[in-house]
Amino acid sequence: MSMEFEEAFQLSVVKWEKFKLSNIPGDTGGETFAGITKKWFPEWPGWKLLLGKGGVEAATIKKFVQDFYQDMWNKLRCDEMPGPIARVVFDTRILQGPHPAGYVLQRGMNIANNKEEFWDDLVEDGWVGDKTIAAVKQVDGYLTQRVVQAMVLARAAMIYDLIAERPENEKFFGWVPRVLDPDFLF
Repeated sequence: MSMEFEEAFQLSVVKWEKFKLSNIPGDTGGETFAGITKKWFPEWPGWKLLLGKGGVEAATIKKFVQDFYQDMWNKLRCDEMPGPIARVVFDTRILQGPHPAGYVLQRGMNIANNKEEFWDDLVEDGWVGDKTIAAVKQVDGYLTQRVVQAMVLARAAMIYDLIAERPENEKFFGWVPRVLDPDFLF
């Protein structure tokens, strides 16, 4: 487990998701624990512990949650990104899903790129593949901050669009403080 993963886990899961079971009416993910939705991840081993009749040891459930998110971190190739960018990608994946996480990264990279000054613009297809990672590896110093700021704007715009599409989604306006959390900005 890398230090970058541990920092992202503490920020996204411990600070924002908490270790609690919830079921928000109208949320398409349904029953959720620490950001893990039963609808999308029914095979997650933590469900058997949480929904069983016996008690749950906090250390055991935390380990299941960490393993789940470590796998997610690895699939997103976050260890190949500068830490601040990786944290935003990771949190976007938790809050909004895999496709939006890649899209936010690619959109942020393109916005910060200043008309292909630093790398070829990326196709905004939501997939974090070799071309996206190659461009991300060119980011350092000031550009890191610029990319993160552009990603935060892209995330906020996605939330706005989600609400504008369907008034019932206004409850997701509560995501805005999380997206704008200064801890994501450095």
